[in-house]
Amino acid sequence: NLAGFSSSQGRNLEPNGFGTGFAVSPDGYLVSASHVTEGCDAVRVLFKKGEFLDARVVREEPQLDLVFLKVDIPTPSYLAVTNRTSSLGDDIYTIGYPSPQIMGFNQKFTRGSISALTGMRDSSFRYQISVPIQPGNSGGPVICEETGEVIGIVVSFLNDKVGFIPQNVNYALKSGFIKPIMESLELRQYSSYKNRSLNKNDRRKV
Repeated sequence: NLAGFSSSQGRNLEPNGFGTGFAVSPDGYLVSASHVTEGCDAVRVLFKKGEFLDARVVREEPQLDLVFLKVDIPTPSYLAVTNRTSSLGDDIYTIGYPSPQIMGFNQKFTRGSISALTGMRDSSFRYQISVPIQPGNSGGPVICEETGEVIGIVVSFLNDKVGFIPQNVNYALKSGFIKPIMESLELRQYSSYKNRSLNKNDRRKV
């Protein structure tokens, strides 16, 4: 399942922020954007069925804006992360939890395309995407419409400090930078891993 999780901080563990995450193995490993959990004393995961679980950080890569988390339950509905490089104009979508305090805790589906094969200032680590995102989408999977595989994770958007009002100028960390870390963590991947991609009928089950 995709996990919308809140990061909490302080003695009373007051909510510090919200983001999105998703499982990448059947044994409880999740990924998200590291800025979602940065500076937090605890991380809690809310699964679709309403179950809250504490998660621990097992790997942070701030330069990539990537974090790996672990929960102590099986996560059989993990998603396939591809090494494949996407093409300009590929159709993509994300499922996440934008601004849950306002928009609610049900998942939100938004669709777009790969607008550029590089990020801000031609960063080779990121794609520019036209998928509409809001605060709370950070860490969510960017999924290829054709293959159902994760091709990136939502990490940032262009704000109005650039001197104009951007229209759907958002960025995703490329999955090619996620896979090597998964391998270094020796995440269990079965021979059927390639079949963990999502098709249209699967979206309602996420």
